[in-house]
Amino acid sequence: MQKSRIQAAREYRKSYNQAAEKIGRERLDEGLELVKSFTDKTYLFIDNVMLYKAYKSEHVSIEIVSDEYRNGFNWDEWYSAPYAADLGMTPDNKNLFIC
Repeated sequence: MQKSRIQAAREYRKSYNQAAEKIGRERLDEGLELVKSFTDKTYLFIDNVMLYKAYKSEHVSIEIVSDEYRNGFNWDEWYSAPYAADLGMTPDNKNLFIC
């Protein structure tokens, strides 16, 4: 178990550093704080960096995604779902998806 935790920490640091190279540490840290502030399943895109947090999780995954994958998220469609606004989706941030 200890080896898996160490390996997971290494992988997280690696993905954090790759994302920070692409978008900058400040933007990445702000995005991480935003995602952590929600309880529900959350996706945030900063350019082609995707931050993902599962429902009621404390862990945020950082992943570099393709344009094709990024374009698969339609903000209007997600926002039209019942309770989307109550969960935290607002028209001010079209890169934030919560379900």
